[in-house]
Amino acid sequence: MKKILKKLCVLFLFSMLFSAALFAQNMEVKNELAPKDTDNFISGRNAIGAFLFTPVEFEFDDFFYGISYQRWIVPEFALEFGGMVVGSGVNEISYNFVLEGDWAFFEHISNENFATRLFLWGLFGHYGGVYTDYNSTLWDIDTQSSVPNPNYGKSAYSFNIRGSLGVGFEMLIAQHISIPLKFGFSASFTGFGFTFGTAIKYLW
Repeated sequence: MKKILKKLCVLFLFSMLFSAALFAQNMEVKNELAPKDTDNFISGRNAIGAFLFTPVEFEFDDFFYGISYQRWIVPEFALEFGGMVVGSGVNEISYNFVLEGDWAFFEHISNENFATRLFLWGLFGHYGGVYTDYNSTLWDIDTQSSVPNPNYGKSAYSFNIRGSLGVGFEMLIAQHISIPLKFGFSASFTGFGFTFGTAIKYLW
């Protein structure tokens, strides 16, 4: 089941990339909701909200979730920091501080209370936190059997750097409620892999 879901997510990612090429001529769509200094109706605005995303080399029962604050410093780039937790065997309380880029290539405004867009995104930043390993056993590749986990119940500080790149879809409701859905690929000290995430944010 997990392999099927991963394949569907990858298929969606490539369909979004195809859409980017298909709608390339619509990058200059006029947007009455946008701040005067940018055509992007999301960027240029501060945001706070709850999010959920996958770590690098994720399993579908293993998500980070938390709250974050986002402040745009220029129309295309924002600073974001927040706190998060992750379960599924390793209980981790973490924080993040990242620089995120956002480039819309298609936007559509249905009315003053609803708008959507497709966009490219990228981020680079630091993730850190304290984690406790609650996996009592580990899988030994050599013996093909479970062995006791020597780190069971122990806590340690985790330092990581992460870079990501991908595409996304976002809805803006009543000019203030944002619901993005992001797909892409991420690399960190722990590996490289497909990733996705979503959030619900309040913009002002």
